[in-house]
Amino acid sequence: MKTKITLFQSLLWIFTSAVILNGMTFFGIKGYHYWKRVRSLDYKVPIKAIVQTGPQKEALKTAYFAELLNLSADQPILSSEFDLKEAQAKLLASPVIKEVEVKIKEPGILYIEYTTRQPICFLRDFENVALDQDGYPFPVTPFFTPKNLPEIYLGLEEEIEWNKPLTGQKIELAYELLKVLSGPIVSDLFNIKRVDVSNAFEKSLGRQEIDLITQDEVFTSHQDQEVRFVFPRILRLSTKKYSQELSNYLKLREDLLEKEKLELKFQKEGETTITYPLKMIDFRVSQLAFIEEGT
Repeated sequence: MKTKITLFQSLLWIFTSAVILNGMTFFGIKGYHYWKRVRSLDYKVPIKAIVQTGPQKEALKTAYFAELLNLSADQPILSSEFDLKEAQAKLLASPVIKEVEVKIKEPGILYIEYTTRQPICFLRDFENVALDQDGYPFPVTPFFTPKNLPEIYLGLEEEIEWNKPLTGQKIELAYELLKVLSGPIVSDLFNIKRVDVSNAFEKSLGRQEIDLITQDEVFTSHQDQEVRFVFPRILRLSTKKYSQELSNYLKLREDLLEKEKLELKFQKEGETTITYPLKMIDFRVSQLAFIEEGT
């Protein structure tokens, strides 16, 4: 039995076919003109310019890309002879570059789209080294401006490798602590300077410890100028109950600050920052906090 096609179905089929045909024709003509334009371009010209794009405006200097890719006016490289895959591999070998894509969209101009590693802390084990959120180490200077970031100290005995993330119990613990201390509300109560987990997994239980170096600050006015009082502290925590011990410190902190505010003393005239002796507070013994004051 034959199915009859209505007039509406016939018109819809004709209209749909016309749209598809016109679309194919349009893109076919557009593709032909693009192919013709590309064929007409002369890629046998030297690379004269580098255009960089990315989430951050000029996060790295253009001269740094030129140096990595061996591009110079003295030894020009033709666009037609430039190896894009090799260029991408060279750029990814840089410890500060996380992702990169290299293209030549037109003769003589090299386009580099990239993202850099973003520091979340400094690695105190070595000078001028920061870590990103994935644990990759990279140099800070001269690529990034100084940042107020916490340090972590792992007690590493071996040299680090660029483009290879740090792994192991210590880095995992340090990052977990940073995550806890940077959480909402908590981050306003802790001014963390350093997380030291170098002794966190010692064989002797008595030597296992996490040291957090933090500080409280009190601002007051004296003789028409603002004076900053700094109270540095070392919080000594256990590796298993540090969350509870941090909570205990926050309760103790209120009393400490109240007492310290009563003891504020202005020293030299004109001095705007006064730092008090370091306090070491050991929370490793349950229900107790041993406070030792330095000089």
